Amino acid sequence: MARPDRRRRSGRRAHHPRVVAGQPGHPDGTRTRSPRSARPPRERPGAAPVADETSEQRLARLEAENKALRTEKTKLETEREILRQAAKYFAGETNW
Repeated sequence: MARPDRRRRSGRRAHHPRVVAGQPGHPDGTRTRSPRSARPPRERPGAAPVADETSEQRLARLEAENKALRTEKTKLETEREILRQAAKYFAGETNW
């Protein structure tokens, strides 16, 4: 019979940053660093442009980005309409 005062711990707890930082061989800063800090920063659309970019290059880059965004918007609108129609269809089938 299990004793209520002795709870079973998950094995994942052993790898928690606070637990690892308390073990020998791991610096104290381990608990404050997150795994994201080790990743390189992601490139964002519209991030700082290249310094030596001409106005023609900038215009071409922005037009290409605008085209990609319009395409994505059209795709999302289509998906939303499909989901809306599916919701109507399935709502009509229910016999509440």
